[in-house]
Amino acid sequence: MFQKKCNTILCNNTKYYQIDTAPLYDNEVFNGELILFTDVTQIKEVEQSQKQFFSNISKELKSPMSIIIDTVEKVEQDKIKDNDTFNAFMVILLKESYHMQNIIDDILELSRLDQPQVRIHPTTIGIEDIIKESIITFEPMAREKHISIIYQNFIKDEIALDATCMKTIISNLVSNAVTFSNEGVITIKTKKNDNDFVLIVQDEGIGIAQNYIPFIFDRFFQINSSKRKNDGTGLGLSIVKRMVELHGGDIKIESEVNIGSTFTITIPLNH
Repeated sequence: MFQKKCNTILCNNTKYYQIDTAPLYDNEVFNGELILFTDVTQIKEVEQSQKQFFSNISKELKSPMSIIIDTVEKVEQDKIKDNDTFNAFMVILLKESYHMQNIIDDILELSRLDQPQVRIHPTTIGIEDIIKESIITFEPMAREKHISIIYQNFIKDEIALDATCMKTIISNLVSNAVTFSNEGVITIKTKKNDNDFVLIVQDEGIGIAQNYIPFIFDRFFQINSSKRKNDGTGLGLSIVKRMVELHGGDIKIESEVNIGSTFTITIPLNH
C-alpha cells in the first residue's frame, strides 16, 4: 500500500489539501514515504464559484429562451393571421431577446473586468454632465411612477475618473433606485471629502432586508425575483462594485424595508 505513488484531495473542515505521496527506496529496499500536503483551498473556492456562476447563467438564460421558444411554437402551430395578435407575439419576442442580450452583455463586461490586465483610464471629466445625462435617461420612467429625481452637486472643479466606468456606475444605481421605488424622491449627491470623490444615491423605495444586504453585490443575487425577472440581469451591482474597486474605492449600502436605500461610493482621487 505504501510502496506506490498516489494523489488525492481531502477536505478538513473548510480547508482542502492536495496530498501527493511517493515511496522512498534505499538500494531498492522500501525505506519510507514522502507525503506532500498542498493547501488548495483557494483553488477549490474559485472552482466552486465558477460552477455556481455558470449554474446561475444557465438559469437566467433559460427563462427568456423558454418564452421565446414557446412564443415561436405558438405562432407556428396556430398560423396566426390576425395582425394585432401577431404583433403582440412579436413584442414578446423582442422584449425577451433584449433581456437575453442584456444578460450576455453584462456577463461579458464582468468577464472583462475580472481580467488581471484590465485597467481604468482616468481622465478629467465633468461629473455633473454625466449625472444629468443619466437623469434625462431615467426621468420618463420616474415620472410615470410619480418619482422626483434631485441632484445636488458640491464639486465645482473637474475631477479625474474613468468616464466610461462612472457612466455605468451612475446608470446602474439610478436605474435600481427608480425600479425599486413606487413614489417619493431619489436624491443624488456628489462631493469631495478631503481627496476623495463621494457619490451618494438615496431613494425612498421598498428597501432591502438586513439579512439580504451582505449578498447584495453577489452575481445574480435577486432580492425580488418578480421585479428582476424582466427589469434586470442581477449583475448590475456586481459590475458597479468591481468598477469602484478598480478605482481603489469602496461602496457601502444602508437600507431599511419600506423606508429606502442609500448607496455611498467613495473613490480616492490620487489613485
